[in-house]
Amino acid sequence: MWPSEYPPGLRPATLDERREFYEREFEEEKFWEYVGRKPVLALVIERYTGIYLDRWAHIRKKPLIIRRYRSVREKALKYLPEGVYYDRNIYRDPFCRCRGWECFGKECFLGQELAFDLDPENIRFPGEKSLKERIKEGRIHAFDLRKFEIVKEQAGKLYDELKERFSRVDIVYSGRGFHVSVRDKEAIEMDVNERKKLTEEVKKRYAIDPWVSDGRMRLIRAPYTLHAEVSRIVLPLKREELEEFSLYDPRVIPAYQSSSSP
Repeated sequence: MWPSEYPPGLRPATLDERREFYEREFEEEKFWEYVGRKPVLALVIERYTGIYLDRWAHIRKKPLIIRRYRSVREKALKYLPEGVYYDRNIYRDPFCRCRGWECFGKECFLGQELAFDLDPENIRFPGEKSLKERIKEGRIHAFDLRKFEIVKEQAGKLYDELKERFSRVDIVYSGRGFHVSVRDKEAIEMDVNERKKLTEEVKKRYAIDPWVSDGRMRLIRAPYTLHAEVSRIVLPLKREELEEFSLYDPRVIPAYQSSSSP
C-alpha cells in the first residue's frame, strides 16, 4: 500500500510509465550541462512505493552505486528506479570507498558540493504528530499544499542569503520540495566543522534536512530525472520563476500524467 499522503495528482509512477519517461522525455544532455562533470550515480530501486522489477528485489532497498556507465538513460531503463541520484562528492579516484563524514580528509576526496534540502514534510503545524510518530505510522512523507508553499518561500529566502556569500547558487525543484545548492570552490572545500556550523545557523530558520548540508548524506536527486514516488520531473529553476511555480507547472508533469493532472 502506498504509505504517504500527497496533494492531488502526485502519485507513484508504474514501471511502464517510468520506462516511457526515460525513453521519450528524459533530457540527459541537460543533466550533463547542469552537473558539469561525470559524477558517481546512485539508483534507488524501491523504498516506499512497492513498485519494482522483480529481478532487482535483492538490491531494491539500498542505493545502487554506479561508478562506470555510458549514460544515465541506459541505467535508468535497465533498473526503472524510484529515484536517480548523483554523488555530490568530488573524488580524485571515483572508486574511493569512503562514506559520509569519513570522506573528509581522505586522499581520494577533493570536496563536496554544498546543498540544502528543504522538504514540506519537515514543516510541523501545531497539534500535528512528531516526525518520529509519522515514521512509525509510515507517513514520513505526508504533506499538503500549505507546507509546499512554505518551503517554496523558504527556498527563495535561503537562495537570497547564500547569494550574498557565494556566486554559484542554484534552486532545484526536487519533486516534493527544493534543493538549494552551492558550487563555488570555497563551498566545495568546506570542512566538516564549517558545514556543521553553517547547517546549525540555517536550520534555525528553515525546514532543512541537516544531514544533507552537514555532509553526512552525499547523494542528491539528479535534475531532469523522474521522481517516481510522486510522478514529477526534477527541475532547476531560476530565482524569478519561484514565486509562480507550483506542483502543477506543465514543465514538471510527465507526459503520461499531463492529461489527468489538476
